Amino acid sequence: MSINGFIKKIDRRFGIRNRLRGMPAPGFDLSGEKLMDWGWCLANLPKSPRMYILDVGCCEAPILPTAIALGHNVVGIDMSPLPYQLKGMVFHQDNFLEIDLDDATFDIVVLCSIVEHIGLIGRYNQNDLPDGDFLAMEKVSRILKPDGG
Repeated sequence: MSINGFIKKIDRRFGIRNRLRGMPAPGFDLSGEKLMDWGWCLANLPKSPRMYILDVGCCEAPILPTAIALGHNVVGIDMSPLPYQLKGMVFHQDNFLEIDLDDATFDIVVLCSIVEHIGLIGRYNQNDLPDGDFLAMEKVSRILKPDGG
């Protein structure tokens, strides 16, 4: 086997090129991990009182519709189009770092398995922004109410 053949074989097995681009290896299934993360978020949504909740990266997650079903006012932000519309919600197809949100607005901000992807080129049509995760956390601290979570 040639060196090029060996490298291709290793890359097919471990997805090294994808990992260097900040992407999962081919065949790597994140759905099981997401289900656990979503389950934790759903179990920890407050049942009352009515709150103002922001869900970033909401399109595939069950968090936004569950929060609405619990009676909360919900804003969703995602780079992808939302495949549904529900009464009691506002949706913005936008980049979280670029959308203008007022300070101390939200009781809860949900970034379930999202913050670590913000600013990674090749993920969710984003530009390369090495400090994207830090900028996102800074923005969250600004838009949360003082007693928010």
